[in-house]
Amino acid sequence: MSMPRLDKHTPVPLYHQLKIALMNAIQAGQWQPGQQLPNENQLAEDFGVSKITVRQALRELADLG
Repeated sequence: MSMPRLDKHTPVPLYHQLKIALMNAIQAGQWQPGQQLPNENQLAEDFGVSKITVRQALRELADLG
């Protein structure tokens, strides 16, 4: 799965950009209900970010339900 790179030159934090990208992918049906998202390592590689950034984005997604 090829995911877009995030913009490291914008003032919007990378974890927030990643959270929005994941929300958009979920809403677009890239992952079906009940299907697991890729693991932290895969998401970090796909988006070109650190695992810490991935964890923060996932934490915020989980907080949103």
